[in-house]
Amino acid sequence: MQAGEFETARELLQKAMAAEPDNPACHLVLGRCLAALHQERAAIRAVEQGLLLDPANTRAHRYLAELLARTGDTAAASKRLHEVLALDPKNAAAYYRLSELQPAARDDPRIPRIEQLLAAATHGPRDRSRLAFALAKLLDQSGQYRKAFKWFVEGNRLRHEQGGFDLKREADYVARARRFFSAELFTSRPDSGCQSDLPVFVVGMPRSGSTLVEQILSSHPEVTGIGESMLLPQVVAGLPGWMPAGSVMPDAVAEIAPEAWSELGQKYLQSITALAPGAGRIVDKQLFNYTLVGLIRLMLPGAKIIHCTRDPMATCWSCYATAFGNDRGFTWSLTDLGNNYRLYAQLMAHWHQVIPGGLLEVNYEQLVVDFENQVRRLLDFLDLPWSENCREFYKTDRSVKTSSKAQVRQPLYSSSLQHWKNYLEYLGPLEQALRDA
Repeated sequence: MQAGEFETARELLQKAMAAEPDNPACHLVLGRCLAALHQERAAIRAVEQGLLLDPANTRAHRYLAELLARTGDTAAASKRLHEVLALDPKNAAAYYRLSELQPAARDDPRIPRIEQLLAAATHGPRDRSRLAFALAKLLDQSGQYRKAFKWFVEGNRLRHEQGGFDLKREADYVARARRFFSAELFTSRPDSGCQSDLPVFVVGMPRSGSTLVEQILSSHPEVTGIGESMLLPQVVAGLPGWMPAGSVMPDAVAEIAPEAWSELGQKYLQSITALAPGAGRIVDKQLFNYTLVGLIRLMLPGAKIIHCTRDPMATCWSCYATAFGNDRGFTWSLTDLGNNYRLYAQLMAHWHQVIPGGLLEVNYEQLVVDFENQVRRLLDFLDLPWSENCREFYKTDRSVKTSSKAQVRQPLYSSSLQHWKNYLEYLGPLEQALRDA
């Protein structure tokens, strides 16, 4: 499973279950394997079977809640998380997930409960950070912005202590990518790569409306979304075998043999086709693929790339207020957020310049206020006909794994567009860092 070989893993797990049918671990790991294969309903059944054998397993209850939330059953997911808290009243992860799925009510009893747990200071840094974020979110939802900001700061401080963000390394990569992925490189390789219009890449910063875009597209009968896949980075990891000895990327991009791009592109196509057989378009929403746009163009010149954007202050604040599972560390500090956003903006401006017409920018604010016209732009870019299903995207039955999984189950709303302004007086460091973006 760690190597991404989920079909083989499933076969091994089924052999293990045949040997030990009453081993709950087999069922629980099978659930994770099936979820990785985008078979969430089967994954839910597997985890439920594991819980019948091990009903006190709080991690399994939490994972089942996650699967239920991905499929849109927030009520059942919330119920599972309350079961976790009945078994373990101090479970920080359950409190955080509940704060995402179950907004604060007036005089919400979770607020004083979490305050007591934080005051007791018995949790380690990771769980204390989860509690801080849970409390911050509940306070935010109840309009107590000053207190909420205090706990957002604490939650991020605790995460930052576990490891910082290397701005110098990021800046160095962006500078080199802008130098070596030149317009001349792409024009000199017009027939590079594997010719296919199957892949659609959605890239950009987290919290930029990308989950909404993926949900809209996945509502089209010819489109399947595979979420935040790591398939492209895994394929790109094979590049060193095609590079001259001692060379590094992106400096060596012009020295790579032309056949490498076709082989790597074909390998990626095989991987995504296995996840969505029969689809006319397959959407890969790994946002950090924005750093790999140049490689996408060389490997898969027919692929469509959608760049999601949102107001920079709104984007960065929303990142700061979210406890991501994997964010590369730049969201834990307002200054790091602003500086990283500036580098991201420079790199995306470069891609738009050297690959003219190769990317479609979709702005979240415009999508909210001019929905149908923006959706038609999207579908035209993908050479797809209009579908009424896209208008009612929130009814589409599919798995959504990101922090926006609850929001995309609702009709479009504009209340979040200016929410960041409730914290404007605290965001000076972010404004300063963003000034040059």
